[in-house]
Amino acid sequence: MSIKQCERPRITFSDNVYTPLEMSSYKMKAQITLPLARVTNTLEFTNTNQKTLAGEFIFPLPEEATLVGYALDVDGVLIDAVPIEKEKAKAVFEDEVRSHGAGVSIVQQVANSNAFKTSIYPLHHNTKRTVQVTYTIPVTSTTNSSEVQLPLLYAQGASVSAQVEWNYADPQKDLSVELVKPDNQSAAVQSEPIIDGSKKTIVISEEILTNVNSLLIRSNETQQDNQVTVEGEYFCARMKVEKPQVEKEGPSKVQIVYDTSYSRRDQLASDSDLLKKILEKKSCSEFVLSTFSITPQASQTFANVSSLMSALSKIIFDGATNLDNLESILDDSCDYCIVFTDGQHTLGRDVSPSDTYSVPMYILSTSTKSNSQLLSHIATKSGGAYFNASTPRHHDAIISQIAQPILYFLTADYEQEEFEQVYPNEPVPVDKNGYFCLYGKVKNITSGQITCMFKYGSQSIPIIQVDFPKIESNKKIDPKDNITAQLWAKQKMNSLSAFPQLFSDEMKQLSFEWKISSPNTSLIVLSTLEQYLKHKIKPNQQLSFAKEYDRKVNQQQLDVQKEQDQKIERVLEMWKSRVQWYQTDFAQKIQQEKERIQKEKEKAKEEEKRKKSRQSSSSQQDDIMTCSMPRMRMAAPSGCAPMAMRSSMAMCAPRSESLLMESACDLSLPPPPPSSSQALSASVPPPGNNAALSTSASVPPPGNNAAPSTSATIKVNQWTSQEPYMDKIKNSQDPYRTYLELRRELSNSPAFFLDVADYFLTQSTPSSSPIGLNILTNLLELELDSEQLYRIVAYRLDQERQFEWADYLFTKVLSMRPDEPQSYRDLALVKEKMNQLEQAADLLNQVIYKKWDSRFDEIEVTAIIELNHVLFKNKSLPICNEGFRQQMDLDLRISMAWDTNDTDVDLHVEEVTELGQQASFSNRNTMIGGHVSRDFRQGYGPEEYMLRVAPKGSYKVAANYFSNHQQSLHGGTTVLLTFFTNYMRPNEKSETITVRLVTTANRLPVCTIDV
Repeated sequence: MSIKQCERPRITFSDNVYTPLEMSSYKMKAQITLPLARVTNTLEFTNTNQKTLAGEFIFPLPEEATLVGYALDVDGVLIDAVPIEKEKAKAVFEDEVRSHGAGVSIVQQVANSNAFKTSIYPLHHNTKRTVQVTYTIPVTSTTNSSEVQLPLLYAQGASVSAQVEWNYADPQKDLSVELVKPDNQSAAVQSEPIIDGSKKTIVISEEILTNVNSLLIRSNETQQDNQVTVEGEYFCARMKVEKPQVEKEGPSKVQIVYDTSYSRRDQLASDSDLLKKILEKKSCSEFVLSTFSITPQASQTFANVSSLMSALSKIIFDGATNLDNLESILDDSCDYCIVFTDGQHTLGRDVSPSDTYSVPMYILSTSTKSNSQLLSHIATKSGGAYFNASTPRHHDAIISQIAQPILYFLTADYEQEEFEQVYPNEPVPVDKNGYFCLYGKVKNITSGQITCMFKYGSQSIPIIQVDFPKIESNKKIDPKDNITAQLWAKQKMNSLSAFPQLFSDEMKQLSFEWKISSPNTSLIVLSTLEQYLKHKIKPNQQLSFAKEYDRKVNQQQLDVQKEQDQKIERVLEMWKSRVQWYQTDFAQKIQQEKERIQKEKEKAKEEEKRKKSRQSSSSQQDDIMTCSMPRMRMAAPSGCAPMAMRSSMAMCAPRSESLLMESACDLSLPPPPPSSSQALSASVPPPGNNAALSTSASVPPPGNNAAPSTSATIKVNQWTSQEPYMDKIKNSQDPYRTYLELRRELSNSPAFFLDVADYFLTQSTPSSSPIGLNILTNLLELELDSEQLYRIVAYRLDQERQFEWADYLFTKVLSMRPDEPQSYRDLALVKEKMNQLEQAADLLNQVIYKKWDSRFDEIEVTAIIELNHVLFKNKSLPICNEGFRQQMDLDLRISMAWDTNDTDVDLHVEEVTELGQQASFSNRNTMIGGHVSRDFRQGYGPEEYMLRVAPKGSYKVAANYFSNHQQSLHGGTTVLLTFFTNYMRPNEKSETITVRLVTTANRLPVCTIDV
């Protein structure tokens, strides 16, 4: 069992990622009762900035640790957190920050790693906030001693203290503490323990904790090699498993598989040192070096260690981590494989329990953050082992086990009438000292027996029979006092954690029951009763208003079906308005306007004849004026917008100028389809319910009266960054080498990677696209569990038609943000492109009938149109209400979405006609029939422009970056635009582009569509 050294917390903020926040105090208290240590970390922060902040800090815990408690000070009292779904926790936190709430704090696991992130709001100027983080960790016991290594989670400048308590069964046993420094050198604490009955305590002062990373705690108290412990209904069976002797084998051929993903760029030195030590002690005849990031690279073969190490030193770290490569990269001719990776899978198909591996893999991670559960599963499945190699003092023990048979627990055999929920429930390696623990629940108050089977390499070894004495009582014990129960819960969570996507519900239930964090749950603290009621979170019972919450919740029970019906009624009204627009005879309106303009022109000519001289040039200029309006945040009236409602960005001509304008395009239109008077009864049950609401909507049947097709070309304006580093890359003889050189200074800049990736992806050479994809996917390695980075990369992958990878990332976003309808829509659109129409339809139906925050109002109408686009390809697919079924074919449709929350981007379409209008949020309905959807001002979009029958001419499209209230490290806002011609017709064509908007109040031309 390896003990991991942890790094210091990283502190970040909503206003600026690297704004310093002072950690003023840190206290660590460890309470040890074999076989478990309970560690409480109390951290106090002071905000010395001039404004209120939302802050976070990230800290890794030892791999064997389980986060069991989190608390935040509320009015000077530490309040314990309650478990909540991870995705809901983040949504609640952001909502409270957005609404300047009373106070909120969450802690959550980062991806599937051993790192955790806690977020706190508000941090007022010159005030202090206190959080408390508690975790448990098993103590490693051998025949002669026990030890545990605990990280210190403080930042520089904080006052630090630590206290270690050991509760002894035998008070005569010794207790010692060593201070472990960053270079892994250690020094013993000289303080004598304070003895209080069976408890010994060592208090460590601030003076000697300077530049100390962790405490190594040792005692000569230990556990029996073979013992059964029963507490309440839970048991632990500890056993010592002896390894048989095996003959040493001769020289072997070894494969080195090396993860070259970007997150591992700082690991080469430590990896190389460890690999060299391993190979010096192993007898190897030949070496195969294989590397991978998002894709595997060609393998190389070497005859000696020096040439192998030379090649390893030249490795370039670039791209995301795709662990799916492990199955295919293995060389069957090798005797075993040494793998270096942190297991942070960021792109590609998830590893499956059914995956098989043809060569034993000995997987090593020298990183402080790793997905140990998944790596352990992969290694065990292959016949090898996983080792946490982040602590150099354990390297000798690790080296001795590589290329050696591994001792495994296989299975446990027991009577189901006597025991249940026994874990581990799959093959796992026994620890390096040969100790193994089995956990489970006792069903009957009788004696029982469990038979454990083990394997050493390919060799079976004698079974171990565990006898349970007669159990006098299995009464329930408070989980806080039941160490065996806590260890059982941890082991069950470990058994599920390798594949959280498969066991999500079980993990949530376990987390809620035991109030522990997991990959898909978080812990949250709120400050007021109103907050708990608003977000429907049951408060901790220690709060004075806990009973009041129960009473008010019972009073506020909503009729869910009634609420659902009301929503569908409201959406139907919005849909009826859109259908009314679709059925409007704009050709007649345009013809009437043309006739009126022509009459005014003729009248003007007659007036000119009566004049003896021309008007002065100044008088003529007075007739032509620039119409500049302040930005108006209101919905345009239905029907055609008046001229005064044109966009503030547009140059608007007064009526007198219209008289003088020559026609810029041919406005002759085909006759519109006749309006249908057929009314459909709008049956509106939510999915799975046959209850109906009756609403009348005038909707023509699908497929009828389709407008004629239009001939159009889409000319996309290729976006290019104007940053100085791009000039260096474009002018370089070796752009990739220049990128690597520039990367040293810009290693954490998302904007840099986006710009450079875009450059390579738009080059025509065959090697440019793979390079561009590697550079693009580096964004996924910058920050785990960042939905904004996932969206940025997914949008660009969508543009590159890398739909499977985009699908993977949008699925991740949906799992993280199910509270946002855009998460469903983004994934649905990619599913449609992959021809997974059933899944696409299901996702869009959810956008329509689910309840969303008011800032997303009317996204349902866009989803209905896009759902009908899916149904156009397969009419048998379900729709949540038949009143929404309508084939809305269009000459032109443009949709725009973006990646940042609390951000306003506007879609502008300049309709180059003699009527001179521009479609935008302030002119939603144009004279020729153009329609712009609702203005989304707080993030994501979508905004769309639609034109059923397009007059001939050029349509110029622009994205206007109006405002951004979310300042972050991600380098502006990435916008995805899709342009359709002949939308929802057999000859439909489309183009997709992404652009990056950096400066607000900036309008960027993106496309011209010529009809």
